Amino acid sequence: MGFRGATMHGTNEKVLATGLSVDYAQVSARPSGCAGADTRPLGEDAVGGAGREVALDIALNGQEAQKSHGLVRTKGDIANLPAGEVYFVPEGAEGLMPMKFEDEAGTIALFG
Repeated sequence: MGFRGATMHGTNEKVLATGLSVDYAQVSARPSGCAGADTRPLGEDAVGGAGREVALDIALNGQEAQKSHGLVRTKGDIANLPAGEVYFVPEGAEGLMPMKFEDEAGTIALFG
C-alpha cells in the first residue's frame, strides 16, 4: 500500500514519557527474553474470571515467538507502540473469554 504505520492503545503523560521516548533501535537490539523458554508452544489455556468458571483454549500451533520491536522504517512496516514485548498470533480459539466493561455496574460479557 506504500505506507508505514503504527498502532497504539492510547496516550497519556506516562506513555509519552516512557514508552515513546525510548530509542527503538536499542529496544530492537535487546534479546527477547525468551532464552531457555518454550518459543514454539502448541497452545495456552486461560481459566477463571467473570464470577464463574470459564475456559479459553488458544491455538498457537508451534509457531515461533515474535518480538515487537517498534521499528517502522520501510514501506509496509506496521508496529504496535510502545514496543518491546514478545507475542504470538493465535491461529484459533475455543471457549469463552470474559471482558469487564468500565461502566458503573461493572458489566461482564462472555465472548465465545
